[in-house]
Amino acid sequence: MKVHVFGNSPSPAVATYGLRRTAQAGEGEFGEDAKRFVERDFYVDDALKSMPTASEAIDLLQRTQGMLATANLRLHKIASSSAEGIQHVGFILGKAKLAPQPEHTIPRLELCGAVLATEVAELILDELDVKLDAVKFYTDSKVVLGYINNQTRRFYTYISNRVERIRRSTQPEQWNYVPTDQNPADLATRSVPASLLKQTIWLTGPAFLLRCDSGPCTTKETFGLIEPEPDKEIRPQVTTFVTDV
Repeated sequence: MKVHVFGNSPSPAVATYGLRRTAQAGEGEFGEDAKRFVERDFYVDDALKSMPTASEAIDLLQRTQGMLATANLRLHKIASSSAEGIQHVGFILGKAKLAPQPEHTIPRLELCGAVLATEVAELILDELDVKLDAVKFYTDSKVVLGYINNQTRRFYTYISNRVERIRRSTQPEQWNYVPTDQNPADLATRSVPASLLKQTIWLTGPAFLLRCDSGPCTTKETFGLIEPEPDKEIRPQVTTFVTDV
């Protein structure tokens, strides 16, 4: 086949096959990353790719253009969303957890939310074919932050298992505090006027994410246990005194 027919039901599959055959044939001359770009980031005649720097993006595009040109395919109409000129917070996935029965304490429910955030982050990282510079988590519960950062006390089973699950996939340094009035997760359990649905922080994120030179995303806090002695989730400490007579 020397011509891709436009409009037939198999046309998208035929176009994809032609692109991938061209990429495989040009790998040796134009590089494995150009081949992977065509195989993983193209759909029919559109492509979307994120690169660390503009120079790397230009180099990849030029080599890909050369590779596709060997099959008389012209790669053009290129648009850039350089981080130097555009800042954007996008909504990828949201999930709310129903409160279990019997009712749990507020710290337990908030810790379950932190576990859910960890699991959602794992899902996104597995599916998102993009190298991320950093992953941060935010919660408005300083009790939960104290649990996650704890290095000195032991918990009972319920809290211990969930803290272990969180720390299996994340580091305490990734967890940060966000004030309640700036926490998008709260909107999952609160009413929002229909006229404001498209402008809520559930979709746009808190404003401080767009100006990371100030606000919670730059604050380095140390989180300790909140009132550990009356906390029923923390095992009591046993102290032994030895006296020599």
